[in-house]
Amino acid sequence: MVTGWLQSFFYRLFTRAGEPIPQPRTPRYHRDRRRIYVCVVLAYLGFTIYEAWYNILKKPNFYNDLRVMVGAEEKELRKQFRVL
Repeated sequence: MVTGWLQSFFYRLFTRAGEPIPQPRTPRYHRDRRRIYVCVVLAYLGFTIYEAWYNILKKPNFYNDLRVMVGAEEKELRKQFRVL
């Protein structure tokens, strides 16, 4: 889906005035579609690797994970989780 959007945008941006936009079932259309698809997949892969790397390297902050203030008392923790 993203490949189709990017290909339409690419053709509108880089096709000269008066020059026909490549139609489906033409070799140029399929070549461009493959190249754009590879770029989309590589961009998603790069984003996924960056996100995983960022999450591994960041210091764990259990207070943020539990959604309580830093230095919360036991009473506040129990209230947060409704433990008696």
